[in-house]
Amino acid sequence: MSVYKIIYLVAFLMTAIFSPPAPAGDGFDAIKAKVDEHAKKAFGQRGQVGVVVGVVKENEIRIWSYGQRVLGLHESPAADTYFEIGSLTKTFTSTLLALEVTRGRVRLSDQVKQFMHELEGMDGGEITLEELGTHTSGLPRLPDNLNVKDPLNPYRDYRDIELLQYLKSFKRRGAGSNPYLYSNLGLGLLGYILSERLNGVPYDIYLRSNLLDPLNLNDTKMHFLSSDIARAAVGHGSFLEQKPFWDFKILAGAGALKSTVADLLNYIKFNINPPSGVLEKAISLAQTPRKPSAQPAVNIALGWHTIQKATSHLITHSGGTGGFRSNLIFDKQKKIGAVVLSNTEITPECILAPVFELECSVPDFVVVSPSVQIKMLGNYRNQEIKMDIEVFQENGIFGVQPSGQPRARLWPKSETEFVIAEVNASLVFKRDSDGGFSGFELRQNGQTFSFEKTPQMMLIHNNQSDIFNYLRSR
Repeated sequence: MSVYKIIYLVAFLMTAIFSPPAPAGDGFDAIKAKVDEHAKKAFGQRGQVGVVVGVVKENEIRIWSYGQRVLGLHESPAADTYFEIGSLTKTFTSTLLALEVTRGRVRLSDQVKQFMHELEGMDGGEITLEELGTHTSGLPRLPDNLNVKDPLNPYRDYRDIELLQYLKSFKRRGAGSNPYLYSNLGLGLLGYILSERLNGVPYDIYLRSNLLDPLNLNDTKMHFLSSDIARAAVGHGSFLEQKPFWDFKILAGAGALKSTVADLLNYIKFNINPPSGVLEKAISLAQTPRKPSAQPAVNIALGWHTIQKATSHLITHSGGTGGFRSNLIFDKQKKIGAVVLSNTEITPECILAPVFELECSVPDFVVVSPSVQIKMLGNYRNQEIKMDIEVFQENGIFGVQPSGQPRARLWPKSETEFVIAEVNASLVFKRDSDGGFSGFELRQNGQTFSFEKTPQMMLIHNNQSDIFNYLRSR
């Protein structure tokens, strides 16, 4: 998932719902003071619309809420507000795998072809359930036949027929497990195998009967009832525009769930201290580190990522969809956990760091006068690589759109220098003699591309090269 930076432009409404005062000396007051500080900065910089934070320490719970459930309604989100949780769904899917292994119905070494006989003799059929659960199957993040008909709802139209078609054409790089490669396709395939191929029911029904109902997680679900809408947060994009919920079919196990902070705190408590018996064994299996990830000191269990610190052992996962971000972390030994849900596609940075005494700082950005911003708007061109970029403004927020490509938000480091967080690049505008701006330099990894302003402001809809992909390849 991309990590989005936060910018200060204008003051933003922030309201806090305070939980009952914590008993003296229990540490909640100090944690909340730091969480408030990070939240205030994020909202002041128009980086968030609504955020709910939940913390469980031993069996004490605190929930703090900031911002708005829907931008402009001035109604705060709450403990029972629904958010899309995206890839946190993967931890439920991997727990279901561990549960089936504990019951003796499958083995981690079982191969996909045992459940999808159509793949006998094909590379896709040789993948094991463990490889799916640990992102070591070699499957890419997304299948190349994901034909997105609606960019605002990208998984809606992907069906079992397309999944099977892709797996038949898939070629592994070699025998055995591949290196770690985060794969929505892999966990979606795992959910499909466990639910439809092993048990003959859709993912949501399978998950409900095997995990959600036994844990009394009544507000964690794939589909809303009409009565749920009234307490659902509305997702928002980087420019604070509204974004719809996503719909999943065959890849539901990768990211289809909606939930609340209250439900996810109970989920954390279950993972820290599961009931004895089959569920306890399954949880232990799911949380056991099995493979190295792409980052030092981070290992992958079944679905979960584990992080070994000097004085703690953190188990975590995050999630992101078109208009939502989520993060869940717990330390089983210290019996402390936390979750943050946001209805903005920008990650609320550092929000959970104080809970685990981790060092973290939210970047500082500056206010750029609207009278200066308006002079920067327009179309810019680089003749060398034949590339156009439009600089535009939406809801008072500055952004860029390269020709024929997705737009990105700009975050001001100074009156003339802006960060593009998604590609770790920056734009530095050049002033002209009359106080306007004649162009900018696009900088990344020691490279500089000069863009000159063209005579007219325009939207760009051609199919020229994608400069951001070009930059990533350098």
